[in-house]
Amino acid sequence: MSLRILKASAGSGKTYSLTETYIRYCLDPDNHLDYSNILAITFTNKASAEMKNRIMGLLYTLSQDPDQYPGIDSLTHDLGFTKEEIRTRSANLLYRILTEFDLFTITTIDSFFTRLYGSMTLDLFGDIPGEITLDADRALHYAADQIIAQSQESP
Repeated sequence: MSLRILKASAGSGKTYSLTETYIRYCLDPDNHLDYSNILAITFTNKASAEMKNRIMGLLYTLSQDPDQYPGIDSLTHDLGFTKEEIRTRSANLLYRILTEFDLFTITTIDSFFTRLYGSMTLDLFGDIPGEITLDADRALHYAADQIIAQSQESP
């Protein structure tokens, strides 16, 4: 499985393409990829929520009446499934996402790095920080103090 990056201007159909790609990855047994192993990162909370809604909306459509999806012929052809197989797999995937929603990871860059930082501090120091903030003045004072202390130690 390779990394897929989609870069395009606003209104060009990125969310539509990402939604279909996400579902294709999940439905294709050759990928051996489960939704809980996919990390999708967006820039804003609004984009993250929209992506989740579109994925669940398309899964719902495919699980109820696959013919309502304009790309169903391409999907069945590419995956080698019948429409009934697409319907069943989509229903199962939608059910799993709804029952294990915390594993459905579409997040912002900021949230991703905050989780990563918390995970690293737990591994390194055995404690999770209660809050991550950037106090620029405090950081600058600390850096200045460190530079002064190092300069006083050096002959």
